[in-house]
Amino acid sequence: MTKKAHNTVEEGSEGERPRLLALAYACEPERGGEPEAGWIWSRMLARNGETWVITRANNKDVIESHVEPSRTGEHPVCVRGSAGMGPVLEAP
Repeated sequence: MTKKAHNTVEEGSEGERPRLLALAYACEPERGGEPEAGWIWSRMLARNGETWVITRANNKDVIESHVEPSRTGEHPVCVRGSAGMGPVLEAP
């Protein structure tokens, strides 16, 4: 058993990063307020593990212009919702 930073313990997988899932209704860089807060949280999570962030489809273009998954470990997944239909996944 190895002890990692931030008091997390990981068994037998030296060098392997945890996989994280975040849900952020508002998540957009350089927007300020709640969207910026969602963006900052997703960036902080990505420092600690491979991170998938589920957010609204209207954020897709600006997020993808700020993220390089191979370098940052972030994987944005944008969903589009409609009244009565629920979310529809847009594949990256």
